Amino acid sequence: MRGELATVTTRDFVRLHGFYAERLPHSQPLSIGVVFLHGLGGNFYGSPLLTAIAQQLREAGCDILLANTRGHDLLNWTTCAGRSRVLGAATENVAEAAHDLAAWVSYLERQGCARIALIGHSLGAIKALYAQAHDPQPAVFTLIALSPTRLHHASFAAGPKGREFVAAFSRAEQSVAEGRGDELIAIEFPFATWMSAASFVQKYGPEDTYDWFRFADRFSVQALLTFGERELDDHPAFFRMREALEAAQVQSRWPHLTIETIANADHFYVACYRQVADRCAAWIARQI
Repeated sequence: MRGELATVTTRDFVRLHGFYAERLPHSQPLSIGVVFLHGLGGNFYGSPLLTAIAQQLREAGCDILLANTRGHDLLNWTTCAGRSRVLGAATENVAEAAHDLAAWVSYLERQGCARIALIGHSLGAIKALYAQAHDPQPAVFTLIALSPTRLHHASFAAGPKGREFVAAFSRAEQSVAEGRGDELIAIEFPFATWMSAASFVQKYGPEDTYDWFRFADRFSVQALLTFGERELDDHPAFFRMREALEAAQVQSRWPHLTIETIANADHFYVACYRQVADRCAAWIARQI
């Protein structure tokens, strides 16, 4: 896919990179741009799932932007107000992704896109939901959240990996209490990675700051949420998610959300890229 490197500076002066490509010349011009947000520790070029969706939407007439958030890769070295700074998934504050998203939406507006759609996977989906609930961008007319894990402390603690989660959380809390919040600790659940003690406590604490169930009713744009059938059945990070989703739908808690399950799909939608891309294209076409 041909395009160009895109660079933005957020309102809090963090420099970010991404990949921008205009719609294909033979496609119908829609004046629509789509921002794609990677998952935990990902980056704008590393997701075959998001790349497959981007290619299809570009053929359908959308400008596409595969974007880094400040939480890209495990750790990254960037500039902030002219000074070097270490960021990345290991240290990020998820709430700050709203600054990143605002910068990327503005970038697409400068390219002539009058309406913007957001598509995020995993933590990127949570970031899209959180940002649109707490700092909505007027140009955004819809969003698609692919497999947004519910960052719910009690559910993690009660799940099949609860013992590992509680032990890691206690270890992180102790590090923070002892003034070692920047210390990196090995995490096995909800996803295997390294994370600073402070970031782990802030992201997965009992306050449930990023549990999207708490703020899914705060935005008015229509949103599509998808989950893989296999991840709902087998992934410990989605323990009892199916029941929670069904209960919320029965109660009509989220009139602006459409929730669908992709048959035979795991968390990364391996072997299901075309199916997901088709669904994303159909959803956006329906919202125009």
